[in-house]
Amino acid sequence: MTKTRCDLEMKEFMSQALNATESWLKAMNSRQNIVAAETCHHFIEQYKSDFRSRNFNITESDYNTMLVVLIFMRGIFDCTRLSLIVDSNTDWDKDNKTLEFVWITLCDAWERLAFSYSFCQGRAIDMALLSLNRLERYYLQRFGSGSYVSPGIESDGCLCSICLQDIRACSHVPGKLYNGTFCSMQPINPSPAHVALVDSPADRRCRIWPWNIEDPQDGEVKISMMVMCSFSLDCFLFEDVDESQIH
Repeated sequence: MTKTRCDLEMKEFMSQALNATESWLKAMNSRQNIVAAETCHHFIEQYKSDFRSRNFNITESDYNTMLVVLIFMRGIFDCTRLSLIVDSNTDWDKDNKTLEFVWITLCDAWERLAFSYSFCQGRAIDMALLSLNRLERYYLQRFGSGSYVSPGIESDGCLCSICLQDIRACSHVPGKLYNGTFCSMQPINPSPAHVALVDSPADRRCRIWPWNIEDPQDGEVKISMMVMCSFSLDCFLFEDVDESQIH
């Protein structure tokens, strides 16, 4: 039977993904962190434009598979960026901005690798998760479990990001993939209602750090921190990667 273009494109993509993953593993085991980061970066850049434009002649299921693999590659890229910071600078944890950046990147990597784990199981993802687990334990030992803020948002309803219909009436499921795109709820006329202090947040990036709490003045405590973030698992596909993130 003659292979279709669809079969050949997916076969090539999966072969390239496997080769990139093996190269990443080899580089990380040799402590060549820059090489490992560049391997992930080049793979993502090779495919993300055509993926975003839907230039591949493949099925909806294949687009979903491609997205999972791309998210996995970005997850181990995030993990490698953390290794570049932690391994190359023994004083990285003396700088508050670096501590916050590492924590946020740690959260990004955790979410991406957890999402892709069932499809991308193997030595690479296990090594990455082990590295993230060690780093998270360091934060737990130094700062404890932490406190977080969680915003409450009011809206006039929510639309489905896939069909732009009322999310309560359409057949799409939030969080599920459709042709390589996440279904999400798009609020109509959103407005902030309140901000709560919580121990178990929906987004761990919104953490309260000790250095962001100003001494009370006139009985008021001021906290400078992120209340909401714009993170999504696939946001890297729609933005340019700064090469300085690699080195």
